[in-house]
Amino acid sequence: MRMEFRFIEKLDKYRRILRLTRRPSRDEFKNTGKITGLGIFVVGIIGFMIYLLFFFTGQ
Repeated sequence: MRMEFRFIEKLDKYRRILRLTRRPSRDEFKNTGKITGLGIFVVGIIGFMIYLLFFFTGQ
């Protein structure tokens, strides 16, 4: 019984958050995409540099 009550509380919290959200404007969406893409690129470059480091040191 207690678990069902917690589940209903969680659903109410999620419903409240969804009511407060709004659709992003085109500019917000573009900027979010650019920043996310840049972050993925940077993480990829760092990973590639680590790969090259291990490749050339022979480990």
